[in-house]
Amino acid sequence: MPNTAKALPRFIPTLTEVVQFQAPSASHAPAPHRPGGGGPASPEVPDEVRQRLDAALRPQLRSLVDEIVAAQLAEMRPRLVTEIDRLLQQKLSELVAAGLANPGAGEKPAISGFG
Repeated sequence: MPNTAKALPRFIPTLTEVVQFQAPSASHAPAPHRPGGGGPASPEVPDEVRQRLDAALRPQLRSLVDEIVAAQLAEMRPRLVTEIDRLLQQKLSELVAAGLANPGAGEKPAISGFG
């Protein structure tokens, strides 16, 4: 069988190449940012357009925030009720224990920690 293997070339090119860095020109510079940090600067939005957008979006935003807050409160309610019940039971137990330890005090026990 004849030898079909080719002789490897003396120089094998690689996938790396030295590239000279060139600073970007002014036409390729990134867009300037607004002083307030609101992203790239764009042409100023006229006040009239801004006011119309504000009037249209504000009620939607308010409604969305109301829904989110209501959902969070509904989720928190059982935990809050449980915690308030626990604290009231604890305080009641303390008051009963204080009354049993001092049965002839004749004075109304002061409730501390409330108000």
